[in-house]
Amino acid sequence: MLVGLIIAGYVTGADRGVMYIRLKYPESIEVIKQAIADLQSAGLTGTGILGSNFNFEFKIIEARGAYICGEETALLASIEGQRPEVRVRPPYPVNYGLFGKPTVVNNVETLANLHFIVKNGGEAFAKIGTQRSSGTKLVSLDSAFRRPGIYEVDMGTPLATVVEELGGGFKRP
Repeated sequence: MLVGLIIAGYVTGADRGVMYIRLKYPESIEVIKQAIADLQSAGLTGTGILGSNFNFEFKIIEARGAYICGEETALLASIEGQRPEVRVRPPYPVNYGLFGKPTVVNNVETLANLHFIVKNGGEAFAKIGTQRSSGTKLVSLDSAFRRPGIYEVDMGTPLATVVEELGGGFKRP
């Protein structure tokens, strides 16, 4: 996801990427901070990345969050310190977004797929999943399953496979 954010920044000419992570996920915040530190150590963030004119930094917003923040304009309002409410469009965030600046909002899955697509090409990505729904999907299985966790599956994977093979079935009938 972080590499995808760097790629998106490069393509759009942005010099920073903002990640909004709810405070109720402290482990996620720590994992992301460590991953950012690893990228910094590898010279993939900061000024003049890999000897280029491209500069890129990450900013983590640790927020209370709310369900409504899944909608992009409510998310931007929350980051700005306002009440997270959906804004009337137009203007769209790509024209007038965060603090009045053009802003591209993407979800984690989109950003996570960018590295694979750039490395292997769009045709290779399109071959994953089904003809109507290509790519992969992240599936979150909670503590009701014998093996809870976040799994990445090809689009079109049967629900029975997700529940029985990945999740190990339900803990209780």
